[in-house]
Amino acid sequence: MALNIKSASVERKARLLAQHTGQSITRSIERAIDNELRLMLPGGNGERLKRWEARLAAHGVEPTTESWDWKSDMYDEFGLPR
Repeated sequence: MALNIKSASVERKARLLAQHTGQSITRSIERAIDNELRLMLPGGNGERLKRWEARLAAHGVEPTTESWDWKSDMYDEFGLPR
């Protein structure tokens, strides 16, 4: 089977991914597609994420994409655990 990628940036990203994972380009693309499908398909990580978001919403916690400043929450100004 053949797949003709007509985008230079996609080809560059595929090669970079393969280089960093130490896998073939085909295997790297396969894993990337599998991971994306897992997020989208029922029963995959995407479904689990939606269930967690529903649980959080039930407790009044709003899901956010903002980054969490965990260092200031967990450590004081001297670097010691709170």
